[in-house]
Amino acid sequence: MMLASQGLEYEKAARLRDEIKLLERLHERGDLEEHVQPEVFLVDPKKGLAGLEKVLGLSGPPRVIEGVDIAHLAGNET
Repeated sequence: MMLASQGLEYEKAARLRDEIKLLERLHERGDLEEHVQPEVFLVDPKKGLAGLEKVLGLSGPPRVIEGVDIAHLAGNET
């Protein structure tokens, strides 16, 4: 970083400064066991379709799943 700033490479020096700050704060990240969110982890799509087939009593796996984003259906406050 110092070499970059002395060589008038200010953008590079700033990028290096920011990367150093991020590395220094790496220990502040949360513990996985403490902050686990199961919905974030990968679900096998084939297992998911098989589960839907069973729960919904379908004769085969669903081919189409329709969804609607309701965030913008009820007015101007989004």
